[in-house]
Amino acid sequence: MTKRELRKLAEQKIKAGKSRQGAYEELKEESKNKLEEIAKIVRFIPTLENRQKFKTAQTILIGALGITILFKMLAGLPIVMEKGINWLPIIFLMPIINIALTYAVVTYKGQYYRFVGIFAILGLLRSIQDIIGTNFDPLILIDLGIAGALIGLGFYLNSKMVSEYQTFKEKYTNQQGQTRLRNRIKFVD
Repeated sequence: MTKRELRKLAEQKIKAGKSRQGAYEELKEESKNKLEEIAKIVRFIPTLENRQKFKTAQTILIGALGITILFKMLAGLPIVMEKGINWLPIIFLMPIINIALTYAVVTYKGQYYRFVGIFAILGLLRSIQDIIGTNFDPLILIDLGIAGALIGLGFYLNSKMVSEYQTFKEKYTNQQGQTRLRNRIKFVD
């Protein structure tokens, strides 16, 4: 089974109401993939319970990402006005990373919450370089507030929507009556 097929099947199981552990156990039986590979896929899919529990934070993050898309599109407007209508696609190219991150957050791709925070930090560092040595502009506070919200919510939702798992050895008796050890994976929710 390919990773894409495995991810799709895992998402279906979680959307059907399974816990991460339950989805993992079923996938372990249904596929021939390595246990670690299955666990790495399942850990990034938020459960229905977490989606409902952190719905407000998710909505605020999507709103903040939407505002950043709008601001980046507005930043491209002077370029189009100066260079002409042929430069219109630049308006949609400037926020392409923000659009991709927003789509990933809306579709609950757990691995992207952290990227939202990281890209917000990088954007904030770039903004701070532009701010240093200039007069204070109160509009900068809006930019800093949005960046703070993206950083905080990105890392917060990453810690709540993405689960870690632990690998440990378990004793079992095989068909020949021998005691053996096998790896077991347990999700920490």
